[in-house]
Amino acid sequence: MTEGTDGAMNSALNARIQEEARRLGFFKIGVTPARPLPRPSRLTRWLEAGMHGEMRYMERQADRRTDPSLVLPDARSIMVLAMNYFTAASRSRESSTGIISRYAWGEDYHRIVEERLRSLRDFICARRPGTAAVYYVDTGPVMEKVWGAESGLGWTGKHSILVSRDQGSWFFIGVI
Repeated sequence: MTEGTDGAMNSALNARIQEEARRLGFFKIGVTPARPLPRPSRLTRWLEAGMHGEMRYMERQADRRTDPSLVLPDARSIMVLAMNYFTAASRSRESSTGIISRYAWGEDYHRIVEERLRSLRDFICARRPGTAAVYYVDTGPVMEKVWGAESGLGWTGKHSILVSRDQGSWFFIGVI
């Protein structure tokens, strides 16, 4: 195929992927080249300072967190997807009921987002045979917030959460 034809095919495939992602409930999609983490020393200093507290998993595979090619050799792109979790439902006003963050009100988001990421990954692989892809939602050696900012989903706020102009910080992040 010629480059022009391939470019048109990629554009059509990208549009179909975005359409499928929206159908699955993702409101925003960002893509960035797979490359070593910009400013990997920040992660190293953060870990050395013990800023990860009891999140010992952050120490494991720290090198893989700084370079996507150590997670998936020959990785070319990182797709970051955002799924809104805001609910207009109000919390119980009973004094005997604790206050729980909205993101935890429903079913475990890991399962919900992971299932949808798997579906999108399968959708992509079916249309682009030979594609290798892995997906994570808070579960793998991937710096989701950094890649979310790099891909244009939003920016890191003072509270260290990714913020989007569209939805504020009321969203989960998944990565393919």
